Amino acid sequence: MSSKINAIQEKIANLKERQSDIENQKQTVANEIAQAEKALAAAIEEQKAEEARLTEQQRQDRRRLKELAAARLELAGKIDGGIKKLMADAQTLFNLGAEVEELARATGQFNPSLTLDKVKTDFADSIRESAYPLEIPGFSKHTPADRRKGFWAKEQSRLQALE
Repeated sequence: MSSKINAIQEKIANLKERQSDIENQKQTVANEIAQAEKALAAAIEEQKAEEARLTEQQRQDRRRLKELAAARLELAGKIDGGIKKLMADAQTLFNLGAEVEELARATGQFNPSLTLDKVKTDFADSIRESAYPLEIPGFSKHTPADRRKGFWAKEQSRLQALE
């Protein structure tokens, strides 16, 4: 019977030792969990700070984009006004060109540079030449600035032919 008691006591001792090992493992796991939770909390805070920084940058970028878009819209309105004035002035010029052509024919002083078509072509060429530095596709004709005559100079030389 004592061997039975000894066996039971040994079994109890082994179980207590296993219990102690399990307690140690449990404590080790609890410590590892606590460290992992701290690392997770730090990573979350770091991510929040990064998101806040990016969000602030995005807000600044959006604000700048809105400012630029508003400036572009304002400038587009000014350009529209300028284009309307240019078109009204061009129509006046074309009306005068038609009158010059008609009077030149009537007075016998007509030459090909005095046609309305020539005025229109020179006007369009001047616009194209003026827009060339903007690198707009389709405005391919280009005369270097030092060889280019402005529209006013073309008109002046044309009218000098009448004198």
